[in-house]
Amino acid sequence: MKPGNGIVSETGRVGHVTALQFDAISLHYAAENKNEKVPATWWAYWKKIVEKAGEWNKQPLLRIEPTNDDATRLPKLHIITEERHAQLLEYERQILEG
Repeated sequence: MKPGNGIVSETGRVGHVTALQFDAISLHYAAENKNEKVPATWWAYWKKIVEKAGEWNKQPLLRIEPTNDDATRLPKLHIITEERHAQLLEYERQILEG
């Protein structure tokens, strides 16, 4: 069976069509897409690690460990670039297809 039973849309978002309660589904991911202004502290952390990672010829990674009361039930947040995510997906595809 294909992710989302083969349901596709022009934008890639299908939650509004399927009542999945999230935006997109793929082989490995259930995704929620947001277009919002991020908190200033997070934005500062992200800009700094992107800059420093570039100086060291590394991939940036911002790890957020929430201190919310219910945070123990959820995994930590790991934020990477869109380019790095595409590289990881390609690597997974190559491994799975052999």
